[in-house]
Amino acid sequence: MATEDPIFEARKMMYAHCVDMHKYFLTWRERLLAGYATMLAALAIAYSWAYNESSTYFSRAICIAGIVMTFIFWGLDRRTRDLYRKCIEVGFNIEEQLGIAYQDKKQVGLYSSMRLPLNTEKTACCTVVRRIVRWLWRWARSHSGAIDILAFLALIGMVILLICPPTSKPTKNAVANPSSKVSSEPSQTGEIKTGSQ
Repeated sequence: MATEDPIFEARKMMYAHCVDMHKYFLTWRERLLAGYATMLAALAIAYSWAYNESSTYFSRAICIAGIVMTFIFWGLDRRTRDLYRKCIEVGFNIEEQLGIAYQDKKQVGLYSSMRLPLNTEKTACCTVVRRIVRWLWRWARSHSGAIDILAFLALIGMVILLICPPTSKPTKNAVANPSSKVSSEPSQTGEIKTGSQ
């Protein structure tokens, strides 16, 4: 029975540890996203209550709190993103050392398929605009891009509600007494009837 190469075994252990750490950091992201969605739902309910109570100061405070919390959650996601991207780089390096990153010039390793090429010959000969468009396309298709877009849209929505909150809302009488609506049917005399007459 031949003993395995100790360096090979050490690299396999490091690779398994890298996979475990990658999963761990991705669960951080999952929990952050769930917490952010819960926080947004709670702020939306609070804003709805403040809007119905005609409390402009409270509704503006809710928008400011939402903006601050969006920046906090986005910053935490950026930190987590850096951590799991480091796992991808380490995993790719181990795959290269183990000889499983590429076969016949195709990416076959787990981390070699996730890793974005930094500077390949194709991107080196392209114009700057084409490089930027390619980068934006790769970014928008990733989970990181989706989270950035979500945070950006949430910020825009909260800033709009902060700067110009909605002003028209149904009155309490119209909500409590729906029969007081104007009827579009003309009476026999040709006048339009209202429910309060």
